[in-house]
Amino acid sequence: MAIVAGLMGWIEERSFTKGKIALLFQPAEETGQGAPAVLNDPSFAGIKPDYLFALHNLPGEPVHQIIIVENRFSATVQSLVIHLQGKQSHASEPEKGINPALAMAFITKRFAELINDDVKDESFALLTPVYSRMGAPAYGISAGEGELHYTIRTWSEEKMQLLKEKLLMIVVEVCATHSLQFHINWFDFFPSAVNDARCNQIVREAAVANGLSIKEQPLPFKFGEDFGWYTTEYNSALFGIGAGIHHPALHHADYDFPDAIIETGIKMFGSIIEQVLNETSH
Repeated sequence: MAIVAGLMGWIEERSFTKGKIALLFQPAEETGQGAPAVLNDPSFAGIKPDYLFALHNLPGEPVHQIIIVENRFSATVQSLVIHLQGKQSHASEPEKGINPALAMAFITKRFAELINDDVKDESFALLTPVYSRMGAPAYGISAGEGELHYTIRTWSEEKMQLLKEKLLMIVVEVCATHSLQFHINWFDFFPSAVNDARCNQIVREAAVANGLSIKEQPLPFKFGEDFGWYTTEYNSALFGIGAGIHHPALHHADYDFPDAIIETGIKMFGSIIEQVLNETSH
């Protein structure tokens, strides 16, 4: 947000004779709801952008370095909650109820068997348990319901659909074996952000124009980005800016955005804008 706001001052100092620049301050990126809301907004539809560009800071990379990924920049991500419903009973008579504990253990084990953490494999699949809950801390009661929360990742939407089908089959089978009812809630979907080759080249030329080093990242990042929604509709590119080799990782408790790269981001977007508008004016 600070980078895009800083870009306003740079634009005010320029006098472009052709073209339109749209600065997008998009909310709700972490939930995957922001980009779809923008795409469905009539005011955005009226803009009809020729190109979209975005950046992401990347701890672990040299500060100010520009990271470019051909084709897929990020993974396809989906979150889910599995609600299990059995029957509560007295803890001294668990046989009179249906406790979901064993089913939750079996589902967790079966899900783990589907993990393929080889990032070089097109069938890469990462299934991460993020939260679970069962019953309540009432020691005279055998639990009658529980939840399993997961986030799952693949490289493509096609592989994601296949994975979801496998997960559903596992849940159906385990719940049938343990006489449980279930409901799965799917949410926070992030399609893979797929970079356009021409847009990536524009990013490269912007980095060169600003004397910045470039890293060609050979594989996509495993995190999700709701910018992927834009790449399904428009010529787009998402690139990285190094936040420092020893900078705390994203979402780490000690993470703090490095202010030093704000100016780098402004310069990159500025050079991208100049390239695109000069190109369309010929």
